[in-house]
Amino acid sequence: MLLHKTLAGEPGVAKVTPIVFNPAKNTAVFQAYPTTSPESEETTELLDHIRGEVIPPIEAKTGAQLHVGGITAIFEDFGNAISDKLPLFIGVVVLLSALLLMIVFRSILVPLKAVVMNLLSIGAAFGLIVAVFQWGWGASLIGVDGSGPIISFFPIFLFSIVFGLSMDYEVFLSGSTATTPPPRSPAASL
Repeated sequence: MLLHKTLAGEPGVAKVTPIVFNPAKNTAVFQAYPTTSPESEETTELLDHIRGEVIPPIEAKTGAQLHVGGITAIFEDFGNAISDKLPLFIGVVVLLSALLLMIVFRSILVPLKAVVMNLLSIGAAFGLIVAVFQWGWGASLIGVDGSGPIISFFPIFLFSIVFGLSMDYEVFLSGSTATTPPPRSPAASL
């Protein structure tokens, strides 16, 4: 009840629905609607404020266990989980690819060049996505009306696809130059 009353007077909260109890009367649910859109930074700040500053004192005072859920909270938590694991994911993929190329081509230069070129192409792809879809540069040229946030799982998909394609071409180019036999001298053929 205290959380419901507190959120009703919180700036950034447009409306709070009535409390609904389960049949045992030991769990309750209600919804709080923000004044801003679900993907806006203000909504994320409100979510962080509720979780970090509003709920802990109420839990300490009442002993109740309080949770924040809903689509916006789920997407925020999912985005944070992906952000935390993305460097590990990229590192493992790059390391395993480099090791595999070292084994196949018996070289250190080929995998090193492949990794550097692939990371440069992925960085360019990420930069282009941010420039067009977040900053709006040239968005009207491709029919995009406005800028907005990039969904949280998109970097993993983009990395996987671009890294796979660029590694495929790198193996093809490195393999075609590595398997070409050296030219034979005319004296050797006699």
